[in-house]
Amino acid sequence: MPNILTERYLEAMRANAKQYPQHTNRASSMGHPCLRHLVYCRTDWQNATMHGPEMQSIFSLGHHFEPFTEQALRLAGFNTFQAQRPLRITGRDGKTLITGHIDGMITCEELWGNQAHVYDGKSSSPYMWQSVETVDDIRNHKRWYVRGYYDQVQLYLIGLEETAEDTLGILVFVDKTTGIPKLIDFPLDLERCEYLIQRAEEIEQHLKDGTQPDRINYDHGVCGECPFRHLCVPDVSQAPGITFIEDDEIELLLGQRDATMEEHQTWTQAEKDLTAALKYRFEAGETQIVIGDWIITGKQDKRGSWRKNIEKLVAGESKEDAEG
Repeated sequence: MPNILTERYLEAMRANAKQYPQHTNRASSMGHPCLRHLVYCRTDWQNATMHGPEMQSIFSLGHHFEPFTEQALRLAGFNTFQAQRPLRITGRDGKTLITGHIDGMITCEELWGNQAHVYDGKSSSPYMWQSVETVDDIRNHKRWYVRGYYDQVQLYLIGLEETAEDTLGILVFVDKTTGIPKLIDFPLDLERCEYLIQRAEEIEQHLKDGTQPDRINYDHGVCGECPFRHLCVPDVSQAPGITFIEDDEIELLLGQRDATMEEHQTWTQAEKDLTAALKYRFEAGETQIVIGDWIITGKQDKRGSWRKNIEKLVAGESKEDAEG
């Protein structure tokens, strides 16, 4: 049977997953490679495909890492303050273009004297943690959302009124499996900030005109997981390296695969639960079991793991025959 704790937790995560209206452009999103996506975030947020409970759990876990990151910085001799301070960037007309909240300001006399810098924490997988050592690793990362971290902090830098020329942006990556942090710092990039602000202005113009930007060429890493894919209907034929084929056998097998997916998942869970239940019996010395129409034999391998053999009694064979 499915694990009751897992079921209840995922149900709670499913209930917590919600969509909210987005009234301004968010600094954390401005590095997204698709301008059309960013317009949809403003105009069609309520029509976005809801993320699943697993993703909601990842989001929740990320929130728990914020105080952990702050604690890790302080343990390492850094001072942090102004947590979740809001900021906004205005356009030429004085209207708000971009908003955000910094994770905080950071100082370390040993490294920077009395100068305070802007930091943002990111919980990351071991792979990502190892893949970023320099700012160029972030800017050129194969994952678009990692590249977007650089843009997010650049907007934080330009959005704070007291930012000086020597104020740094700092990304603190925390390995989710070990809790070990690392920081990567970089200076204000005015050219990049200008580009991002121009994108925000384009979004506002599309909102005013009731138009949508052109679609980007299909990129599975971007379009394949986009919650607005059903609205945008991207042209898959534009994806680099795409080959269209006609093969009746493969198409039939794909259809069968989809039709039996749920059945397979049910079988897999039942197999796991059965293995766990039989292990208890085997370890109690019951290595030959007859139950209902099945005879089960358990044998321990050299590594101490139990292997099971399950046979169904043939028609006319009695339990007594199996025992004998």
